[in-house]
Amino acid sequence: MAADPSSSSLRGGVTGALALLAVSNLATNRWLPRSAYVPWNLGMAAGLVVMARSAGLGIEDLGLDPRRLRKGARTGAVGVGMVGLGYATLLTSGWAEALLHDERLTSLSPRDALWHLLVRIPLGTVLAEEIAFRSVLPALLRSSPLSPAA
Repeated sequence: MAADPSSSSLRGGVTGALALLAVSNLATNRWLPRSAYVPWNLGMAAGLVVMARSAGLGIEDLGLDPRRLRKGARTGAVGVGMVGLGYATLLTSGWAEALLHDERLTSLSPRDALWHLLVRIPLGTVLAEEIAFRSVLPALLRSSPLSPAA
């Protein structure tokens, strides 16, 4: 950990993170226009990191150490390649066409489908959820007096 965070700052971090996630869920699903989805979720992810850092957690605690970035990028690239290979295999086999027919994508123009697949999903959904559920919340809960290990 970067510093020895106090119990109250960690409790506040957990409470703030959960509140931000609840508001974010409502905002993206009920209040904001679709065009705000990606910027909102990028801001929410950044806000979660700021909350965790303000609670006394370090970059290493959050799994965001820049020295590990290259390995993480390689692992992510392998995962993306495997998913891409799987889709390419399905697309080239005639029997799988019915499996891939989804109104949410087939109703989109090719440009809009690419936007969803290359921007909206990775940046608007995946990055925000990874920061929230694999970085900030586990680090806060692991360090919090609310945790059985603390």
